[in-house]
Amino acid sequence: MDQNLKENNRRRILSYNKQRYFELLKLKYLSEKDLSCEDSRELSEYSLLLDSQVSWETSDQYLQLIDELIQGKISTSEFFSEFDEINQRNGEVFDLLESNFVLLSVDEKSLDFSNFIVELTDCLQSYRADSELDMPNEEAYTRNFKLMEAYYLDLIEETYMKFQQAFSEK
Repeated sequence: MDQNLKENNRRRILSYNKQRYFELLKLKYLSEKDLSCEDSRELSEYSLLLDSQVSWETSDQYLQLIDELIQGKISTSEFFSEFDEINQRNGEVFDLLESNFVLLSVDEKSLDFSNFIVELTDCLQSYRADSELDMPNEEAYTRNFKLMEAYYLDLIEETYMKFQQAFSEK
């Protein structure tokens, strides 16, 4: 992982102020006036940290899913479907935490892990776009689908190896 990104992530976590986050959430949900541009930016930064922590809390689910894919227990399409479900559940948990003013402490590894999840989410979006391509016939579709599955499996394995390398450096 890029050293500048690591330092930036560390700086962001060190600047995490739960009390200030709580105050900004109260302004957002309980106040009738709009947040200032600066308060909105600060709230977004804190929200990103909380969202990253929620992903980190479920890291075992993500990693188990990747292991199942690499071991051939599930297909790439099954992987992306289940990956999307985990992301959706995490989004719901995040929304509940924020709307109920429940704030978590942030683990230093959470932002690095979140960057890994973003890379996989980008793969998911590309996979969806590629799977919607029209093919002239069923044979071409089947051949293209098999190539696409192999391509995305390789991409996920490569991303996973980068992730493992980044976390082994810590």
